[in-house]
Amino acid sequence: MTNFEKEYAIICDCKDGIYRVSSVSFENSQMYIRLENTENEDIPGIWGYVDSNGREIIAPQYIYAYDFSGGLAYVAKGKWERRKEWDDKFWTAEQLWGRINKAGDEVIPCKFDRIENFIYTGIEDRESSYLKAHFGGWENGNWGIIDYSGNWIVEPIFHYMDYYIYNDDLIVFRNPYSIDPESQGPHDLVELYGIYSIKQKRILYKPEYTDIRFNKDSILLESGEETITVKY
Repeated sequence: MTNFEKEYAIICDCKDGIYRVSSVSFENSQMYIRLENTENEDIPGIWGYVDSNGREIIAPQYIYAYDFSGGLAYVAKGKWERRKEWDDKFWTAEQLWGRINKAGDEVIPCKFDRIENFIYTGIEDRESSYLKAHFGGWENGNWGIIDYSGNWIVEPIFHYMDYYIYNDDLIVFRNPYSIDPESQGPHDLVELYGIYSIKQKRILYKPEYTDIRFNKDSILLESGEETITVKY
């Protein structure tokens, strides 16, 4: 129970000494959510933050927001609209994601369609130095790689990018679709994957493989019934 519970429609648990709060609740409304794959914290609202003493430190202004962790939080700017032609459902034409500190400063500018963490895999056991980011709109944009200040490490050139990053260097990507080379039909499509190296700043393997897997010290490249093992 908080001493400011009547001031906000939603009050989340205190994380990193901060409460995430929303001035409105869409709990009883049908929502159109822009994200294709939502996570637990992707709850629409008008979000801000309150400290442990109930003092509002960041006024509600974000359409999505995550809890603070390590002094930083992911947030999204935008504007909810509600129209009769949408059956009175809510919609936002854009989501501009970034990352803020507890003063509300944008450590990563709110300009990305989406920002996601990589899952580090490889010889070491640690977090990645990079983030994956989608930019340019969901219809015409692509995925790229940024640092924790929002600077591009790899420009947004990938239609799809995997969540895993191998030794903070190799990422798996694919094009929208490819024609199955073993098919006789004109409409048979297959997803073919390749590998990009951040350190070498180039494509190591073109998107010609049906599956790619990483072991501790090797890469498995599958093409049809053939599997190629490459030492890393």
